[in-house]
Amino acid sequence: MTGSPLCVAVTGATGMLGGAVVDELLARGHDVRALFRPRTGRHLPERDGVLWVPGALDDPASLDELVRGADAICHLAFSPFEEPPPGRSVAEHFVQTNVVGTLRLVERTPATTLGQLLFASTLAVFGENPHQLPGADRYPLDEDFPIWPQEFYGGHKAALEKLVLAAAGAPGMNASAWRIGCVLGDYPDRSRDPLAPIVDEARTHGEIRTRKGAYVVTARDVARCLADALGDGTTRGGIYHVFDRWLDFSTLAGTLTDLVGLPITAVAEPAPPPTPALSNARLLARGARLDTDAELPDLVRGRPRAAARPRRPRAPGRASLTASDPRGLPGAAGRRAPSRRPLPPARGPSTTRPWSPRDGHAAVRSPRTRARRRVPRPAAD
Repeated sequence: MTGSPLCVAVTGATGMLGGAVVDELLARGHDVRALFRPRTGRHLPERDGVLWVPGALDDPASLDELVRGADAICHLAFSPFEEPPPGRSVAEHFVQTNVVGTLRLVERTPATTLGQLLFASTLAVFGENPHQLPGADRYPLDEDFPIWPQEFYGGHKAALEKLVLAAAGAPGMNASAWRIGCVLGDYPDRSRDPLAPIVDEARTHGEIRTRKGAYVVTARDVARCLADALGDGTTRGGIYHVFDRWLDFSTLAGTLTDLVGLPITAVAEPAPPPTPALSNARLLARGARLDTDAELPDLVRGRPRAAARPRRPRAPGRASLTASDPRGLPGAAGRRAPSRRPLPPARGPSTTRPWSPRDGHAAVRSPRTRARRRVPRPAAD
């Protein structure tokens, strides 16, 4: 909302959504200090107005460097469950990275010029079916409705919302939470793209077979909403539902027909908007510009990748951290993937197959001797 150029500290800037936020900030003339986790072989693009700060949310020194000279903080980063460093359990590593890391940013927010923190939360704080929650038929499903997370991701975000908004009561602290819906964008990793399975079904089978619906918003629209909030004191202590509309993915059959060049039919059951629906009236009252319908055809078809930008040469002394570095996180290259050898096809009762508790003393035919042997039932606990 401010008209003067700002310096914004951004976490999660290397992700799809974070990249869109960085693009929007640069387009408005702001500077960005972007936190990134150094990894072997990672090269970040050199861009005017962007200073890449190596570190992690569980590294206090790197967070000090991130917020140095910043006017505000935009916290988008989320670290999923991953292999922890030596001496730390998976759960402890998750908490230290996401929960404690967020609290460290809250602690450093007053040191910024505006004292502002934009925290990216999620609609998952409502659980899978918010329209079925007690009281949903009597009260609007807005930002003031009680939240009922039903899985760990939504639960930890709900807890952080409370902590972030509690900090907003401190003098000079402008903290707000932004519950972001299903984000549509140009994902470098297609496994994270919510549109990818639908497109793959259309290409492979000529049909949309998966029943799916979600409150969607494009990454560009999220970036605009967050950039509009910079310097706006009215967001202090506020929560905002960031989505455009409900999307029934089976309605994409027409767009996919143009993409594939063959008629695509939707055989999945429709996923109509739930009733009552979540409300984003508070966001719309801010004059948010949401234009999913304009971007959706390009996102379904797949926009061409941008030309590769010049890579920043690795400076001396700035080598990426490796698994041997106690500050880094062990990579996945050295871990052995679990075996996924398929089971043999079933050809009759004599086919070799894993033992099941339903079998009791199952007869198993050895492929070498063709003799029958008895498999004893495992001892009961």
